[in-house]
Amino acid sequence: MCRHTIHDYADNNPENLKVIVRDPKSITIEPSPEAGTQNYHMEIDPWLQNKIRSNDQYIVATTPWSMLQAVSRGQKYKFHKDYIFHLKEGCIPGIKLYGWGLPSILSAFQDFFRIQILRKYDQTLVLDYIIPMRILSPARGSVSSDGNSIICQRMSPVWRPRF
Repeated sequence: MCRHTIHDYADNNPENLKVIVRDPKSITIEPSPEAGTQNYHMEIDPWLQNKIRSNDQYIVATTPWSMLQAVSRGQKYKFHKDYIFHLKEGCIPGIKLYGWGLPSILSAFQDFFRIQILRKYDQTLVLDYIIPMRILSPARGSVSSDGNSIICQRMSPVWRPRF
């Protein structure tokens, strides 16, 4: 059995800084509205838990000690407040999101909907008035005695110069 010695120390070198993007579905936020703070907990991936429990040397050596402890205790991983940065957008007062942010697309949804309606109106105006499609033709088939040919002959001086 291999013994590991844990040396956990702060590294102030910015080149060693790593940004890890986590899946929001695995994060649970525990907000404190009065204090304006949140605790962030993460459900550890079952694949990673199995690797840690099976004592995979590479995974154990590269996983933070606090995460190893959470796996051994069967708990969620709690992020230290100084080691997590939540890129959330604030929202208007009165909407309770319990620590989650509101995407800006949702706050502007009414404007997007109005723009789409105006584009549809523009399309209708263009198709109907600016680029009209008017087709004049006699009825299909032979000339009948119902008066279609007479109306077309009378209207010919009116519409022929326009086309």
